Amino acid sequence: MAKAMSSSLGSWASATNALKFGAMHMIGWYNLGDADFATVWYTKAGLRTRWNNEDYEKMFVAARSTNDVNERVRLYREMMALAYRENPSIFLFGLPSLYGVNKDIKGFGAAADKILRLTKVELK
Repeated sequence: MAKAMSSSLGSWASATNALKFGAMHMIGWYNLGDADFATVWYTKAGLRTRWNNEDYEKMFVAARSTNDVNERVRLYREMMALAYRENPSIFLFGLPSLYGVNKDIKGFGAAADKILRLTKVELK
């Protein structure tokens, strides 16, 4: 069973890396809190799209190459506006986040960005 799964994952990775996955495919999308992580998917290096836009590529490199927070925000906003206009992806659905808590857990809240922040969580 493990060998079959490994072979399937290897085939998937090979097809994805060669951009031979066709017009429709599945991705696991999540964000670690920085725009760089989410925006790389639409670059040539991201290997997850056939969309190619040189302006987007240049802004991506510029944004990840500066420590100036205001400049990064400006560039990422421009990138998102460009992606919005050209619409390189259509997301069919997103899985909901499910959390289980009980009365003994205090300080937990589900964040809109889906990042678990547990520094203020206490177990009674």
